[in-house]
Amino acid sequence: TLHNVVVSDDLTGNRTTCPVVAPGGTCVLTVTYRVAQIDVDAGQIVNVGAADSDEIGPVQDSYIILIPNLEVVKTVDPELAVPGQVLSYEYFVTNTGKMNLDPVRVTDTLPIGFEYIPGSGDPTDPELIIGQDLVWENLGPLVEGDSIRVSYEVKMVDQIHGTFVNVVVATGISPEGPVTDTDAEPINITQPEVDVDKVAVAWDRDIFPPNYVTYTIAIENVGISTITEMVLEDTFDPEYLSFTWAEPTPDSVAGGDTLVWNNLNGPAPHGFNRDLPPSDHFLVTTVFLVTKNITRTENTVEALEIVDVYDNPAPPDSDTETIINVPTPVELSSFTAHWEGEQVAVEWETAWERDNWGFDLFRTTGPGFKAAEWLLFTQAQGWGQFEGDSYRFEDTNVLPCQEYYYWLEDIDVANERTRHGPVQAASPCLSVLPLVTR
Repeated sequence: TLHNVVVSDDLTGNRTTCPVVAPGGTCVLTVTYRVAQIDVDAGQIVNVGAADSDEIGPVQDSYIILIPNLEVVKTVDPELAVPGQVLSYEYFVTNTGKMNLDPVRVTDTLPIGFEYIPGSGDPTDPELIIGQDLVWENLGPLVEGDSIRVSYEVKMVDQIHGTFVNVVVATGISPEGPVTDTDAEPINITQPEVDVDKVAVAWDRDIFPPNYVTYTIAIENVGISTITEMVLEDTFDPEYLSFTWAEPTPDSVAGGDTLVWNNLNGPAPHGFNRDLPPSDHFLVTTVFLVTKNITRTENTVEALEIVDVYDNPAPPDSDTETIINVPTPVELSSFTAHWEGEQVAVEWETAWERDNWGFDLFRTTGPGFKAAEWLLFTQAQGWGQFEGDSYRFEDTNVLPCQEYYYWLEDIDVANERTRHGPVQAASPCLSVLPLVTR
């Protein structure tokens, strides 16, 4: 006979005491334990029970419960795409438990508008395609710690945009029953896009004819797909301006007031004879003869009928530049930018300054002004004078092998601004081939 028998459980910390236990008798402790995530991650539960009494020392016994588990992880490349672009999905199913899984069934549900590309599955295509569900009936067996990788390709066939979520469900059958895991992978579908920036870069302000106005039109591909077709229309006021010259040459002058390029991607002399990849730009230059004293005139350019390499349309984009007949306070005789070692020297010289307060200097990495970064303001050295002066700025915050564009705005005492530029500091990292002679 045992006296003061104590039975305890290590998982819960619970215990019970039986004052007397006769030979052949029992002292029972019943506990309830809630399985924690740490147990699932470990793949097992180890439970240790202990007993003690006045007559004998402590004794222990343990029991191990194996926990089946699996994990599925899904990715997509790229994470940002346009309709028609091929997307590569990949998922891994891993047996993270302590029991073999067989079979292992995977159902991968594609968003509406996504279409599976037959033959793209690796190591195998799905056995079933039911609507948007791709079903692999059995990717097992998977032993403890084993995993399988499956990849495939899809294409978005509808012209819709937004965020779309692909959900994969993996189910494995263990001796203890089924275990399941899911993963969701979003992808953003966007549209091709361009940004148009028009700037009047030079014009005559004197009273002696002929006078000209020069514009630059920068069309930048700010989307993620290559542009293959694009129409450009540049509308001007024939009351003040007469078209003189452009590079590239427009295909026509519609209605006497609109320059039309049927396809800027087309061959010369009316196009640039190439596609426009992402982050690249076209730069169009136009020159007009001033036919009447300008009080105010607006010149509007629009890029339209834009198509990318996947036949997706891009929304049109436009920009308007206004010229007002306000005499400029500054006559620039020069404005240059060039690399000097590890810095860019920006220099300008004025022939004369009248009521000039100072200058703002800006910088971009492309010919368009919209993304310009302000660098400094410098006060006019010849303020209130009818004579010129020289200015210099050393730009040390530059990256090697980068091309920079600089813009200058003179500001008069009435806070009227006149923009000059851009001037270009070409990349100093141009390849030079050695000259070989015999």
